This record gives sequence, C-alpha cells and structure tokens, in this order.
Amino acid sequence: MSLLTLDQKLAQYDEFFAIEHEFSVNIMAIDNVENIDFDSFISNMPMPFKLATDMNTVDQSALRSLQG
Repeated sequence: MSLLTLDQKLAQYDEFFAIEHEFSVNIMAIDNVENIDFDSFISNMPMPFKLATDMNTVDQSALRSLQG
C-alpha cells in the first residue's frame, strides 16, 4: 500500500474529477428587487442544478475519504 501525501491525494482527486472541455452556460440574472426565501429558491431551481449540488456533495465525501 502506497502512502501518499495529502497534496498527492488532492492532485489525484483533481485529475480524476477535472473537466478539460469548453462548454457554454446559460445565465439569467435575478432581479435585485425580489426577496426570495431559501425554500422558494430551491423549489424554483432547475433539476440539473440540484443534480450538480448532489454530485458536489458526493465529490466532497470522496475527497474526505481520500484525506482520512
């Protein structure tokens, strides 16, 4: 079993999860006058963003397991 430093583990993690591809995004500004609560914000969030949030949670969990 190889003993990797934290920096080496992080480099492996970054290499595995990196996206080396150009892609476009669509952004729509939210009117600053609108006051929206968190629950409304989440309920209006498109599904791909919710999935991205879930994937980020999984990624963070994987990183913690590499660190510990």
